Amino acid sequence: MPNAPVPPANVHLGPEQAAYLEVSIDPAAHGDAGLGPIQRGTLLKTASGQSLEFLLTANVLR
Repeated sequence: MPNAPVPPANVHLGPEQAAYLEVSIDPAAHGDAGLGPIQRGTLLKTASGQSLEFLLTANVLR
């Protein structure tokens, strides 16, 4: 089940300025059984074209 991309936020951060990234994962979207290993990622792109990828690796248990 592919996820639709989120529209650009166009948030500008100055040097040394911090920001928070909040990502929600729907465990029900993990296939028929909903159990086992998963890997999900979030990609951020900077204004200069640099890509930053955040990966979550987990083992879903019930």
